[in-house]
Amino acid sequence: MLPQFLRRILRELYELFRGIDQAILEESVKGMKLEHAELEIVFLTIVLGPLVGVKTVPTYLGLELASSLRDELRLLFTRSARGDDVLADLMSELGVS
Repeated sequence: MLPQFLRRILRELYELFRGIDQAILEESVKGMKLEHAELEIVFLTIVLGPLVGVKTVPTYLGLELASSLRDELRLLFTRSARGDDVLADLMSELGVS
């Protein structure tokens, strides 16, 4: 059996390495979320750019990719039709028609 002193040191070392592992995991997730947001912005610029005059890709390619934005476009059109109705936006996000 290990003395109590040595057990406590080993337990503290174990907790230290668990904390380091958790911190690395959290930083990785944060980096992945940031990368996802950047790629989403690039994708939106590619697809919707020709509609506002930003020449990024040929128009037919943007229209072909627009089917991937079906849900986002539906939300955009719904919000533009309602105007500034915050309560309606909340109900729409919750799926209440």
